[in-house]
Amino acid sequence: MRSRAYPGNPAGNRTQAGAQTFVFDDQNRLTSGGGTTYSWSLRGRLLSSTTGSTTTNSTHDVFGLELTNGTVGYTYDGLGRIAKRNGTQTFGYSGTGMDPILDGTWTSSTDPGGQPLATRTGTTSSWGLMDRHGDLIGLINAGVTSVVGSQSFDPFGVLTQRTGGLTPTMGFQADWTDPTSSQVWMGARFYKPAPAMFTSRDTYDGVLSSPLSLNRYTYAEGD
Repeated sequence: MRSRAYPGNPAGNRTQAGAQTFVFDDQNRLTSGGGTTYSWSLRGRLLSSTTGSTTTNSTHDVFGLELTNGTVGYTYDGLGRIAKRNGTQTFGYSGTGMDPILDGTWTSSTDPGGQPLATRTGTTSSWGLMDRHGDLIGLINAGVTSVVGSQSFDPFGVLTQRTGGLTPTMGFQADWTDPTSSQVWMGARFYKPAPAMFTSRDTYDGVLSSPLSLNRYTYAEGD
């Protein structure tokens, strides 16, 4: 069994992060943690999250793709990629790639491997700075004279700092992040960085020889 960088149970679920504790059901679905409670459908899709007196409801289609999250709604194309957000914000892709290169506000240029090289919003173009994990951590103006914005993330994708006036929708793993919910689109389903969980279960069942792979909600098997 691979090691974990946080307290967890044998199924690979993170049970503690700092002063926060997390509780899971027998199907590895997070039921409470960080002051939020969660409810799930019988098919393993997130139905709601409640923090204090505020409840955010979610719906999914038959394939497990999230259709709504609170006031935000999505439609998808034939490859299961986000096509539109809230009915008007149109997404674009390079060929059959799963990561959007435009979302109606930001446009990115990528290398042959899909890693971002530069971004543009309005008339402002910037080179992208990446860390070794593949996170977009900074923007340099097109004249390559100054850093116009920086951001950093903890190992599970929580934004820990941001400077500058630009707020790119690309960040953790250089994946698109919804500016309202902070959920990260990972090409097949959404991921919530704060509780370190996916909003629907993985379609991959895992293998018995790798027990942590049987947990269909963890990020990177907790590694």
